Amino acid sequence: ERYCLWRAMEDPYAIETSSDEEFEVVRKEYVKKKQEEKTKGKGSQYRAFVPEGVTVKYTVQELESFKPGNYTPLTGPPSEVKTKGASDKKSMYGGIDLSGGNYGSVDPTQDSNYGAVDPRIGTKSNYGVVDPNDSNYGGITEIGNYGGVSDAYGGLPMEGKGNYGTYSAARDILVQREELSKLTAMERDGRVRYEGWKKNRETADISIFSDKKIAEPIASDAAITRSTWWNKAFISAQEMPERTPDEVLAKYRLLSKLSTDFIEIAKVYGRTVILEYFLKRDHQTISTMRLGGVAGGTKYIVRGILFKLAIDPQIGHGNRKSYVYGGATRNYEYAAKAAGHELKGAINMHKYYSKDIYVPMQALVDFHGYRLVAMPLLPLKGGKLIYGSKDTGTTIHHDDERFNQCMKEIAEDLHLAGHEVRDGKGVRHHIYCAGDVEGHIGSDGRYYLIDLARAFPPESFYETRHLRRNRQAVFFRMLRPEFLQWLKKNHRPNKPKEQLPPLSCDALTNWGQGGKDAKEHNNRVREATSILVSKVIPEFANIFEQKTPRQLRDIQVSEELHRHGINVRHMGLVRFLINGEDESSDAARRALLVSMVGRTLKNLLRREMRVEHDAHKKAQPSDHDSRAMVVEFLNLVTYANPEDDNTKDFWEETVPFGLMKRFGQMALSAVERENLFASIKDDVVKIVKYVVSATGVQVQSTAMRTLEETGAGFEFVSVDLGALTVRIKHMSIIDYATAKVLSQEAYQGGVGIAGDRLLSLARRQFNRTLQSDPLNDVCKSEASITRLRIVARKFENRAAIPGLDVRRKAQYFMLSDEKLFQAATVASRQQKKVQSDSDDLASMIRAILTTWTGRRRGKQADLFRRCGGASHISYVRRLIKFVESTRNRLLTLELCAFLATCRDATLVRHLRHFVKEIATKTKKEIETQGIPPMEIKQASSKQGSKGNSQQHTGLHLSEELVHRLVDKLWSNQKDDPRKLVVLSNLLAATGSPEFWMQGILICQALIKEHKKDAFFRWYRGSPWNLVRSQTALRAEESAWIANVIMELSPLYILDLRGLKIKNDRNYDRHVQKIAGALSSLPDGTIFAELKSNHTLPVQKLRANELEEIDFKQMTKHDVVWLFALLINNRSVQRITISHTDLDLRECEAICKGIKGHTIREFTLRGCDIDDRELKCLCGELSNISKLEVLRLPQNIFTDQAGSLLGNL
Repeated sequence: ERYCLWRAMEDPYAIETSSDEEFEVVRKEYVKKKQEEKTKGKGSQYRAFVPEGVTVKYTVQELESFKPGNYTPLTGPPSEVKTKGASDKKSMYGGIDLSGGNYGSVDPTQDSNYGAVDPRIGTKSNYGVVDPNDSNYGGITEIGNYGGVSDAYGGLPMEGKGNYGTYSAARDILVQREELSKLTAMERDGRVRYEGWKKNRETADISIFSDKKIAEPIASDAAITRSTWWNKAFISAQEMPERTPDEVLAKYRLLSKLSTDFIEIAKVYGRTVILEYFLKRDHQTISTMRLGGVAGGTKYIVRGILFKLAIDPQIGHGNRKSYVYGGATRNYEYAAKAAGHELKGAINMHKYYSKDIYVPMQALVDFHGYRLVAMPLLPLKGGKLIYGSKDTGTTIHHDDERFNQCMKEIAEDLHLAGHEVRDGKGVRHHIYCAGDVEGHIGSDGRYYLIDLARAFPPESFYETRHLRRNRQAVFFRMLRPEFLQWLKKNHRPNKPKEQLPPLSCDALTNWGQGGKDAKEHNNRVREATSILVSKVIPEFANIFEQKTPRQLRDIQVSEELHRHGINVRHMGLVRFLINGEDESSDAARRALLVSMVGRTLKNLLRREMRVEHDAHKKAQPSDHDSRAMVVEFLNLVTYANPEDDNTKDFWEETVPFGLMKRFGQMALSAVERENLFASIKDDVVKIVKYVVSATGVQVQSTAMRTLEETGAGFEFVSVDLGALTVRIKHMSIIDYATAKVLSQEAYQGGVGIAGDRLLSLARRQFNRTLQSDPLNDVCKSEASITRLRIVARKFENRAAIPGLDVRRKAQYFMLSDEKLFQAATVASRQQKKVQSDSDDLASMIRAILTTWTGRRRGKQADLFRRCGGASHISYVRRLIKFVESTRNRLLTLELCAFLATCRDATLVRHLRHFVKEIATKTKKEIETQGIPPMEIKQASSKQGSKGNSQQHTGLHLSEELVHRLVDKLWSNQKDDPRKLVVLSNLLAATGSPEFWMQGILICQALIKEHKKDAFFRWYRGSPWNLVRSQTALRAEESAWIANVIMELSPLYILDLRGLKIKNDRNYDRHVQKIAGALSSLPDGTIFAELKSNHTLPVQKLRANELEEIDFKQMTKHDVVWLFALLINNRSVQRITISHTDLDLRECEAICKGIKGHTIREFTLRGCDIDDRELKCLCGELSNISKLEVLRLPQNIFTDQAGSLLGNL
């Protein structure tokens, strides 16, 4: 039985034995070999080899946290272990204690369930004998799974020597703890920092920027494939509030991040779907899904994203088979246009998510001539279809009254008509959108609107005779939403007092022909198309014709057409209507022709890509063959081979025919049809750039430069092109989110070149948003605001030119203020027009205040003291009106903090009015709401009675008034910490150190609750310029000023020129308190200057940026404060003090400041030094080894002084 058990262990050293004696020999041999392997460090092929005698290096934390515990480690070698007798210790599990533990007998020669006490006395045990070579739980050596008499449970495990370590670990710990105790505090802290860095940064899976680690892979791929995470994330981001600038920034940063991630994943898998389109289902990486619907195309699901491949699906049966878009033949180009309409519908419907209807994020993926629609997977499983039809009209829903009401409101806004559609049973339903637009209620209880390709009415092909007639065009030629808004605002041409009623999305289709109102809606759409062709397009042609050639170079024709509600397909009609003979008319016709040729070539190249793709049905398309085809096509475009028949046929037949097919026969004149290339020859570079960018063709930069130099006739070769890339079109919310992030970052302290660049990038993104969503009024106003801010920044930069005349500088500042207030006016109008959480006016007001604050810190600061930095007092009054119109308490406080810096008497009266009003409201709120005022006035004045109304020169506010304001805002500080920031700025603007100290207490609270980065970001635009009022220094004020200096705060400039320190018994105490603070500045402080009789460069001295200091006629406290700053400085080499009366206490301050310094030259000119003062100075100067020059001119010395100097 024992032998069978041994064989079951699959021992490689076992041999067949016939007796217990032979078995025992084999067993001992096996144990011996295993012991040899383990002592060599072998345990796993993938474990590092640990040589014998290597000591484990414990960290400071491990050494200091070590405790003996129940498994007391062996503190000496085995020879010192007692084998018999009693001990004054007890051990729970036996082990090295011989006094009779719970799991071990006192006598080590007897048996024990957990082994004997002493390992050298080999007796039997249920858990193995004590022999270290034979125990399931190991002995006291390093071979056991549980180790032996180790520091288990009391100390630390040792790697490579048993899970619970061995007795040697204890000796290592004791030795290393003794070494640790010999380290100094600085050495210990350095070792702790290094060990922390080593622990957190040596692992490859940890980022150097944060503590984030690489996530483990998710086990189930199906969970990702079917996940609706994208939809949840987008909705959560959209529902985030926008009440404060920080909330706006957080919301749009998240939206931008999600959108970018979504697009990148859509690119990767969209490319795979298109490449594998012709492969059999079994060979596809991403297989097709059957999700219902016809017009949407083939569908795929991967990584939580639904892809719809825009093909032209076949409908009908038998002889009545046809294609949805092409009619008799399949047409991928028309199918791609329908997919584009789906994106356009999503963009225009997305703005209505405030009505609780959600439109999912969508993007178009163009690759190799094919187009995909990508959208997040929605939680529709378990939900319900409540609007429209998903089975081509067999069943139609309009079941939810709330959803129906929302759709009715949206239709009224978009100028869409409610109409009747008939289902398969003949029942009529009244809906407000196209019959195949689906409304769902998801499993999460939200409303979703999808399949928006026909969200807008079709264009009547009867009235567009200039275009090629196609009855199926009602499914891919749609009227633009801008044109619908034009109809909504303008009257009918034949009925001047009447507007055209709303239009039906199902007009001129079989969807809408079953309703009683079908004929009326058909006639409305035909009339609307007639208005477009006969009125809107001719008016645009007249406007476009008047643009100068320079203006035409800077615009995109398609954007101009869309802005006026005209589809690009009418470009040929616009060109035909331009009849002028002047230069501008020629330039307009030329711009339209170049645009039409570029779009025609784009579609021809996409067709060739599809043909190339179709040629590889049994395998993925060859990149080499595709590149060769593109090279050949581009050489046809550039007319690289004039004698080639293909080139001639291309420009004489293919391109003209394709252009007239898409834009109408009147798009080209007879001469242009015969020789089209001659008409666009000079613009061939522009055309090629458009074609390659629109089709995802990568052209090497060197080839593009050569093309620009050569023009027509340039010949491409295969190395000029890179691999085909995926091209993405996405919803305007993505560009808008990026623009909002850039704009808010520019608001929140973007200065200098970085701020200018942020504004330029924000303007570009706003313009890109308007390209895809021209009706976005909010974006229009924000783009206008950004443009005006850019102009204002340009004037600010011009005013900062060195050496500029003061009058010219003031003019530039006035122009800058005018642009800023124009932007504020735009924001104010938009605020009244659009009711939203976002407050662009408040952000604009803060931008104005930040601009003015920056001027006060400039070299010409004294010019703007009266108005706080504004170029004229009228602008301050206009700003006050803006703030009053917002009724924003926080803005009012910020305005108070600004007005406190103004010297104009009328502005100070405004300030007193604002603060009194806020304090009065505060008192009423405290009384009505029962809010107990919190004690923050730790440094408040103890003087006076309850009705104390002492005035301070800086702010002219009573202490009682400010205290009431502090109490209220401090009690509500959890609502918005920025209120405390503004309050501290207001307190800093006073002339009272008492109020400064209250501001410091607020700063301490903010730093404690938030990170330092957030703290300094809040104060970036408003660093403190503390100005002491012109009053005598009170007893406790010097301590307050010292605390202000020593605590971390936004202190930038401390102006104590109004400080009146009486030369009495308290003089030394006042001066020394401030001096002590100056010698103990906190880390991270931005304190730059201390202004007294002289300006002391605090930051430059602290940063060791000065090598020489030279002051004349200093006051006594100036001398003390200057040399207090020099205590921590090591860069100053030359010190000169002139015409300053130095007493003994100033000389003692000088000695303290230069102690241990490395100055080389020291000059005291005309300082009236007597023998005591000189003796004090010589004592410290004699210790400066690098002192080379000592100058004491214009001082009268005695013989004793001469002796002192001689000894020095």
